[in-house]
Amino acid sequence: GATQATVQALRALVGYAEVKRRVANAGEVVVFVDDYEVQRLAFEAGHSGSLKLDGLAEHLSAGTHRVRLELSGGNEFPWAFDLAYHAETPASDPDAPVGLETRLARETVREGETVALWLAVENRGDEGLPMTLAVIGLPAGLEAPRKVLDDLVEAGRFDLWELDGRELVLYWRDLAPEAIEEVSIDLLARIPGSTTGPASRAYLYYTPDAVDWVQPLAVEVDPAR
Repeated sequence: GATQATVQALRALVGYAEVKRRVANAGEVVVFVDDYEVQRLAFEAGHSGSLKLDGLAEHLSAGTHRVRLELSGGNEFPWAFDLAYHAETPASDPDAPVGLETRLARETVREGETVALWLAVENRGDEGLPMTLAVIGLPAGLEAPRKVLDDLVEAGRFDLWELDGRELVLYWRDLAPEAIEEVSIDLLARIPGSTTGPASRAYLYYTPDAVDWVQPLAVEVDPAR
């Protein structure tokens, strides 16, 4: 229909939503974590708009929890739960098909010298795997020379590589059953100081949610003499 008709239809929808969103009866929303009451919020009859409860994160320590909402007053509300967190080393998926290990040959190195980064990617199953990635978080003081990476590709240590900020991404087109791919990369110490990289991880290209995480690499780069 005409533009005016569309606008009128939208106004009708908005008006209907505003009427239906009003609370019919006074009541309370009560939040329980593991059967313990942690928060309570009262509302009056005729209330419109959302009810927001913040501060639940302090009750959610590491591990598995059960969060339950109870609503009084004979009302029925739609609800949403949002949780955001930061961890230096996120939790690994126990069913991740690939595993990762990383370590630096030395924790202290002088500016201009090289230090070996050793890593191993393991196929944990008895079947072959498709495209596999290892994302290595490099401390800011260390650099992966392109010539070194290209030489490792030619030597067949991995198939492709790319740098994404401080993360070095290595690709294997496939992994044989129970295979362990070990790689040693000579990193160049470029910037003096103590730095820690992002956590490293390994996963399959087509199932990026099943991830094995390892602790971040850290290094102390001393100034050149």
